[in-house]
Amino acid sequence: MAGDPRSTDATVAELQQNWIFPAGSAPARARLSRNIGYHKEGCFLPEDRFLIDWGNIVQEYTERSMTFQTDKLIAIKGIADATAPVVSRDYFAGLWIDSHRSITMGLLWSSGRKGTKHQRLDIAPSWSWASTPGEVSWPGHWLCQLECRISTLELNKFETATRASAELVVETHLRAGRKVGDNAFAIVDWPPTPAADGSSPRTWPVDRLTTPVILDESLENTSSVWFAEAAAGKVHVQGDRKDLHCLVLVELGNEPTYRRVGYSIWQESIWMNMELPETKKMRLKIV
Repeated sequence: MAGDPRSTDATVAELQQNWIFPAGSAPARARLSRNIGYHKEGCFLPEDRFLIDWGNIVQEYTERSMTFQTDKLIAIKGIADATAPVVSRDYFAGLWIDSHRSITMGLLWSSGRKGTKHQRLDIAPSWSWASTPGEVSWPGHWLCQLECRISTLELNKFETATRASAELVVETHLRAGRKVGDNAFAIVDWPPTPAADGSSPRTWPVDRLTTPVILDESLENTSSVWFAEAAAGKVHVQGDRKDLHCLVLVELGNEPTYRRVGYSIWQESIWMNMELPETKKMRLKIV
């Protein structure tokens, strides 16, 4: 494993101090993590603090190059097992699943392997950070007064010592899209497939500077994708601008089943632009 182990060890020590072996009768929650240090007080619910600290652990952990990426769930499970009884939370596949908010915040990660060709690791569901090789970050944890925009309806899971699989059934608003080139995407009109007369749906280019799309795995150009609302909120350095964070999905053969393939951040004013096709609220299964 590469990287400076002191960085990860320090983050683990902070987690222990605040959550596993707190000095007082309850974990110390006054400390602001690196993800939220520039925010004002009152931006985050008390229950968010642990989830943000866990995101820091995962971020530090994945910045180090593991010799065997398939061992990543085994290596981090010891920390989760020590923490779960203290914080009274349920853990699965690298995430905390004890509440709708916990699951939503667990979805708000992004792959750090920009511009490289890579494939999914078959050790976790696609919506878990453990399914992608290399480092991850948690841009969704930057959001002040985070609003969940995705509703968790059901979680069917199966886990062994080395592999986890699950179906996450959710309800959320979707936009249809398409990969139109290297790092280039467009919104497409409904339906996202060619009409009966052979004509193609209209397209609206996605500005890669104002609306980044970060893929977890390689996609062929012209691939159809779906942008699914996950959460919204403000970041103080952007003034009063509200950002919307979306999962990027591809549809599998057995509709309506999807796989996560990326993450996207939209200015809410762009997402709600009246010139774009109307979003559709759908119930879907993500595996």
